Amino acid sequence: MPRGTEQPDSVETSRPEWFAAFLADRGTRKPSAHTLKAYRQDFDAIATLFADGEDLSGMALAAITVDTLRTAFARYAETHEAASIQRCWSTWNVLCTYLYTAERIGSNPMPMVGRPKLAKTLPKALPADAVASSFAARLSLQTKPMQNTRQIEHATMQKIATTQVNAINTSARS
Repeated sequence: MPRGTEQPDSVETSRPEWFAAFLADRGTRKPSAHTLKAYRQDFDAIATLFADGEDLSGMALAAITVDTLRTAFARYAETHEAASIQRCWSTWNVLCTYLYTAERIGSNPMPMVGRPKLAKTLPKALPADAVASSFAARLSLQTKPMQNTRQIEHATMQKIATTQVNAINTSARS
């Protein structure tokens, strides 16, 4: 087995053959070992919720319906954060898309299964003194004679980078 695709858990035999085919198909895209592990974990998390304790290796594709997935994801959401639910939903969407394109299921049910919207995050702002220092550096460069615009741009970028590093170092010390 190629490096990075080993099965760290001993549950591979308890998964259906069509899931193994899905992993083989994804393997051609060279995903990391972490991605493959996430696929297995996300599959197990949801499949065990609607398999009612039955062995997953015999799980029929007919069990993958909008209703079973909605119920399983609702139960999964009770104990998991939005980011985990989103990742799991994405895994199942990729799996169901694969099964649909391989003509193993009639349609992908995942668009009908709700998923959480993640809060949008904004990038961290630079400290005010770093911005002021960058503008001051730019203004000081404009008063000095230089040969061309490229030199001004290069000097400005160096000053901004230095100011940012200094700001990061200062904030790390506080």
